[in-house]
Amino acid sequence: MKKVTLELGNNSALYIDKSQQDRVKDIAKQTVTGAFSYNGQVCISTQRIYVHESLIDPFLKEFKSETEKLIYGDPLDQTTDISNLIDEPSQERLLEWISEAETSGAEVVTGVHK
Repeated sequence: MKKVTLELGNNSALYIDKSQQDRVKDIAKQTVTGAFSYNGQVCISTQRIYVHESLIDPFLKEFKSETEKLIYGDPLDQTTDISNLIDEPSQERLLEWISEAETSGAEVVTGVHK
């Protein structure tokens, strides 16, 4: 028997209801883990986050803080949280998505983007 991970495709969404106001910090931490594990390049990564309007500011503050704690580096280093995308076309596609989002009114709140 051999352990495998299957890439079956998905578009995983998370909804954070207003009843979760006391758990925003914990939810943000878990969401960062779900979004950035394996660089977000697996079918089970969190890809869309819907946040009740009353929680947007506190959630975004905590999500940004948790994201900025991630360690970028060599994927073979046990202390690394995130590293390069799998290939250059994937990087280009991601940069296009970011540009499209900005054109549509999104704001990049952390990270470096060219």
